[in-house]
Amino acid sequence: MGIALSRIIVDVGVAIWNSLVAPRNFYVGRPARQTDPNAHLACDEKWKSAVDGIKRSGDCYLVVGNGFLGRGIVRCLLERGETNIRVFDVAPSNVWQGNPHVTFIRGDVTKFEDISNACGGVQVVYSTYALIRFMDRLDFQASLSYRVNVGGMKTLLEAIKANSCERLIMTSTSNVCSDISRARPCLNLDESEPYTTPEVSPHHYAWTKAVSEQLVLKADGCKLANAHELQTVVVRPCGGLVGGNDGLTFSNVLDLGLVASHGSWTCDGFSAPMDYTYVDNVLLGHLLAEQALREGKPGIRGEAFNISNDDPLSLADLASLMQYHLRGLLSPQMRQRLVVRWICIPWWVMCPLTWSLETFKWLTRGRFKLPTHLDMVTPALLDQMNLGFTYSSQKARDRLGYAPVYTVDEAIQRSLHDYYRSHYPDKTA
Repeated sequence: MGIALSRIIVDVGVAIWNSLVAPRNFYVGRPARQTDPNAHLACDEKWKSAVDGIKRSGDCYLVVGNGFLGRGIVRCLLERGETNIRVFDVAPSNVWQGNPHVTFIRGDVTKFEDISNACGGVQVVYSTYALIRFMDRLDFQASLSYRVNVGGMKTLLEAIKANSCERLIMTSTSNVCSDISRARPCLNLDESEPYTTPEVSPHHYAWTKAVSEQLVLKADGCKLANAHELQTVVVRPCGGLVGGNDGLTFSNVLDLGLVASHGSWTCDGFSAPMDYTYVDNVLLGHLLAEQALREGKPGIRGEAFNISNDDPLSLADLASLMQYHLRGLLSPQMRQRLVVRWICIPWWVMCPLTWSLETFKWLTRGRFKLPTHLDMVTPALLDQMNLGFTYSSQKARDRLGYAPVYTVDEAIQRSLHDYYRSHYPDKTA
């Protein structure tokens, strides 16, 4: 009763606030294209069909990065029967404890001894690690992103060469082409787009990943210690990587129960188009890229491939679809515990707030840590939300045989179920 009453109070408060400050059509989002509540279940068979031709290699694998995507890579390798997998991460959390086929190695990718020890006897390296700081653009903040994203990749490549690892599949990002100086929106971009630079990048993450990606592409064909050639390929998840436990987009919305956005700009963060790419579609892109390297397919080595749903959304679309599937497609238990509200934060509130918080960081030189959600509220994050860039995965379709397994609606349905299961494991959906 108390929870229900508090929810009503919050709902009324948000509604009153939005009625006072939100622009017209603030609530308008794309309608759902799939209304079957069990549409996502059919994707299980579609996934099996998509990966059916990707056979067990028997190689020794190293997955650098034990985050959202890295754990997905390990899961896929286990599902296809790989039995010799190493996971490398600086964080101590080992979700693979007790699995005889996975060895967890804690270490720092910027330290040669750490990563070289992990590379010994490895044939295939998946590099999924990154320092993702969409909110950082101040000069003093650049060194950390550069040390991890660029310095770490240089060290990893040295370790790969020294230990004669044969293949490297790098997870990059479509942000390597982000450019805040361009007129927007920029739609259906491909891999021929120029790399971003520190001068036009919205944040340090984008340009440091651009440098890192170029290092990997240029490393293709370099001589290993055993005189063989290194084979490299880059996979670019487009826009935002989303899923039930993504730790950023989907998780933050459901953790807070809010989608907050300013709503008065021509190409604002609520209406700007973007690729919200589902994690399993991205995993498929990685698996296909590895297979193509192994089989020696032409046009793969030293190339980058965009992976997206090929179905861009605005934040308004995403929020609208999440609300729709929460209201109509999930069990009463799930609807009781999960909520998504829209709240408009006008530009005359958002802009002074972001600049004030960034000024505080500049004055303190990062010596004082802000709470997580406040730490993200910066002009750089607003630039990211306002990019209005979308990407085509046609090259991956043509050369890798890629096709998204999950549609946007199916991805949202599955993500809601995954989030619910992980946060309420003792409840039945």
